[in-house]
Amino acid sequence: MLYIFFLLVFVELYFFAMQRSCLEISRNAEIDPKQGRLMLPYWYALIWPIKIGRYYVAYLIYQNLGIWFALGCLAIPLVISTLIPIPHRYFIKIFNKKIKTNDGIVNPLEYIALSTALNDAEKAMHSGGKNNT
Repeated sequence: MLYIFFLLVFVELYFFAMQRSCLEISRNAEIDPKQGRLMLPYWYALIWPIKIGRYYVAYLIYQNLGIWFALGCLAIPLVISTLIPIPHRYFIKIFNKKIKTNDGIVNPLEYIALSTALNDAEKAMHSGGKNNT
């Protein structure tokens, strides 16, 4: 049961880092976060069943091992999510692929802004800039 819980935590932290990367790239390029979300792939929606599954497994942990153990398990990802740096390099290719397909982007100016933001983030990553995590 703990293995399943921490597997779900790992996957949720991956999705969290992806969302934070998208948000930081948008913010650095002074793009509205609603436009920046267009960089997220469609399969990002899988985060919701994973979150529900994690809380269900935490409930099972509570049933079997007690409230304090379950609360401790829930606190671990919270602490990790505040401490981990956001590794943009893992997500730039995913974001570029989504932008290049132009799915969901109605306004050509949004496409240009998002493409420019990703190019800037990639340049900063390779030059040792502040997005180099």
